[in-house]
Amino acid sequence: GSGLDILRRADRQFNENEFIQGATAAFNMILSAFAEGNQAQLKRLLSYDLFQSFMQTIHDRTAAKETLEITVNDIREVSILNVEVDDSVASITVHFHTTQTRIARDEHGDVMDDSDIEPLEFIDIWTFERDLTLEDPNWKLAETESAEDDS
Repeated sequence: GSGLDILRRADRQFNENEFIQGATAAFNMILSAFAEGNQAQLKRLLSYDLFQSFMQTIHDRTAAKETLEITVNDIREVSILNVEVDDSVASITVHFHTTQTRIARDEHGDVMDDSDIEPLEFIDIWTFERDLTLEDPNWKLAETESAEDDS
């Protein structure tokens, strides 16, 4: 089934406002951990498959001796787009509209793209999942896409 009502029936503890606050905090933590290459933090916050994908990207960036800085300047909107419960796994798709500064530097510390030093608007669509049979109340990020992508 889908919708907040089905989730509330499956998980009586679910609170939409608390979820959005938690998702927003996770958004900031995940972007920060991704930029810093913080494997331990990402492992706690991401599904196994997404963790593998993020680690590959971080490995490639490290191998190229590049660094990444991500600053979330402003969170303009956070909203729930979709809620599904399939078997015992709940998934919530969240729309984040933010302004961010993302600066990639090469091995010499030089900015790789000068247009990156200005804050840009981003629309991120992230899907969080949680196995409702587990005691763990934490949601893990399972999928990411940007509105600019067609992925």
